[in-house]
Amino acid sequence: MRRIAIIMCVVGLPLLGGTFIAFPSLPEKSASSIRQASHEEQIFSQQLFPIQPDTASLTPDTWEVFNPEFDKLARKWQRERGFSGTILVAKGGEIVHSGAYGYANAATRDTMTLESVFQLASVTKMFTATAIMMLYDEHRIDFDDPIQLHIPNWPYEKMTIRHLLSHQSGLPRYDGLTRNVWDARSFMSYADVLDLYTQKKPRLFFQPGTEFDYNNSNYVILSALVEYLVHVPFEEYLNSRVFRPLGMTNTYFCNHSERLEKPLHTIGYRKSGYRWKAAEGDYLDGVFGDKGLHSNVIDLYKFDRAMTEGRVLNPGTQSMAYEPIAKSGEGRSYGFGVRMKEHWLGLGYHFGWWRGYRTAFIRDLQADQTVIVLSNRDNPDKTVNFWDVFYLLNDWR
Repeated sequence: MRRIAIIMCVVGLPLLGGTFIAFPSLPEKSASSIRQASHEEQIFSQQLFPIQPDTASLTPDTWEVFNPEFDKLARKWQRERGFSGTILVAKGGEIVHSGAYGYANAATRDTMTLESVFQLASVTKMFTATAIMMLYDEHRIDFDDPIQLHIPNWPYEKMTIRHLLSHQSGLPRYDGLTRNVWDARSFMSYADVLDLYTQKKPRLFFQPGTEFDYNNSNYVILSALVEYLVHVPFEEYLNSRVFRPLGMTNTYFCNHSERLEKPLHTIGYRKSGYRWKAAEGDYLDGVFGDKGLHSNVIDLYKFDRAMTEGRVLNPGTQSMAYEPIAKSGEGRSYGFGVRMKEHWLGLGYHFGWWRGYRTAFIRDLQADQTVIVLSNRDNPDKTVNFWDVFYLLNDWR
C-alpha cells in the first residue's frame, strides 16, 4: 500500500501511528513538459528563499486598534447572534479595528484575545492553493499538468491540477465514501484519502472540466500532491516556507485531540436548542488541505501583508488565483482557493465552517482592504453575516 508520511502537527509532536516511509523516485518530466520561465520569473525565483518577514510594524501596540463603529457591530452580533471571536479590519496596510469578544473556553471563562487560535476550516484552502502556486513559481508544475504526471497511480487520466484548484474534477466526496466504513476511533489522513481514490477508483460524478462542484476532496488531493513533489509533509512545506519566515508563530496544522494541548487554543461551540455545546472531534479532523489549519487574526494579517507586498508569490501568479475559472452560483465564481463576486474585480474571499467554528478571510486587492473574522460559535439559526464588516468598511450602510 502506497503511503505518504504524515506529521500531524508541524511543531514537533510525534506521528500518530506508523513510521516514516521513504518516497520512491519520481518520474522525470520530459523537456517539453517543463514550463519555461520568463526573465521576470527567473529573477523572482531567485528571491524565493527566504521569504522576508516584515513584522516590525506588527507589535502589540499596533495590533490593538479600536474603532467604535466596528466595535458596535461586534457587540450587536454578541447580543443578537451569540457571537464569540475575533475581528481584524485593515485598509491600505493599516489596521482600522481589531477586537476580541466572548470566551475562548466558556467552561473556564477564558477570555478571548487577539492571539486566540481558531480552526480555520475551509479558509485553509487559501493556503493549500498558495502552496501549489509556489510550486508553479518554482517551475515544478504547470496548472494544466495531468495529476498522473506527478502521482503515477492516479486513476483519472484527464484530471489536471487546475481542475482540482477550481473544483471541476468530478471527484466523489471522500467523507461520504468513508462515513460508514472508517473506524471513527482513529483519525483519517490525506494519505488515506489518496489511497481511497487510487485503490478503490470510485466513479467520477462528471468528466473533469465540464461542471463545478465545491468539494473538499479536491484540496485534500492537492495537499498530497505537494508532498509528492517536495518529499516532505505538506504541513512542513508550508511551515518552513511560509509560516516560520513570516513570523506566524501561532499557525499550525493539527487534529482535534492535539489542538486541546496547544496554548491559546479555543473551543468550538454549536448552538443546540437554547444551549451552546462544545463540538466533538471527528475522524476527519486528521485530513488536511481542505481544513485543519489553525491560526489567529494576527498571523493571518501577517500573511495578508506578505501576499499584498509580493513576498510569497510572484504577483502575476497571485493575480491568476483571482481570475474566475468556474461559475459557482449567480454572480459568483471560483479561482484558485478563492471565491469571487463577478462584478467586483480584485475581490477574493473564503469562508469556513467546521465543528463549532465559523471563519472568514476577505481580501480586496485593488483597494488593499482586508477583513478577518474568526468565531468559535456556530449558530445555524442566526449565522453572522461576515459581509457586514466589509460593507461597514466601505460605508455601505
